[in-house]
Amino acid sequence: FMVQGNKVRLTWKLLYTSLPKVLLGGAFLLPVFYSRYESLELLLAEIIFSLFLLVIAIFDFQYGLIFDRLLLPLAILGLLFQIYFGADIIQNMAYGSFLGIGSLFLLRILSHNGMGYGDIKFAGVLGIWLGWDGILMALWGAFFLGGIFAAVLLLWSNRSLRDKIPFGPFLSFSAFVVFFYGQELVNLYKDWWL
Repeated sequence: FMVQGNKVRLTWKLLYTSLPKVLLGGAFLLPVFYSRYESLELLLAEIIFSLFLLVIAIFDFQYGLIFDRLLLPLAILGLLFQIYFGADIIQNMAYGSFLGIGSLFLLRILSHNGMGYGDIKFAGVLGIWLGWDGILMALWGAFFLGGIFAAVLLLWSNRSLRDKIPFGPFLSFSAFVVFFYGQELVNLYKDWWL
């Protein structure tokens, strides 16, 4: 990787050095792909989406950065995915993207820059893939998991409230769960509460 000042730049070498972690994570995801197989096209989209989420989570955890060079192709692939599978393209993607960006940007303002721009852009891209209802579930799940993780760190380590915790891994994990099990979660919620 290249360091400019305090910044890490995404290079092929950085991607190559993270390859073992990505492959190991991908191996753990294989049962999910296998159990949900419907078509080759959908399987390809699921694998691409999952690998991007994995790489983004790893880099954000290691370097505290979410690279635009990963978000742009993920956004383009999300648009193609939505168009190919014939979803409610314009409204669902636009609402999802604006909801993701708007929610985290508002949080950035309220927390006095506690949320990074990478997280905000990442939420916007995830909104393209998940739609407005999916991004709401993913954000809720990410905040829930991040809150639990932060509480554990505060209780059992030397961390303080001022320490930064990368949000990307929680958002990636939550988006993965929503992408694969979102409808089941909605049905479960309806069965329990409605």
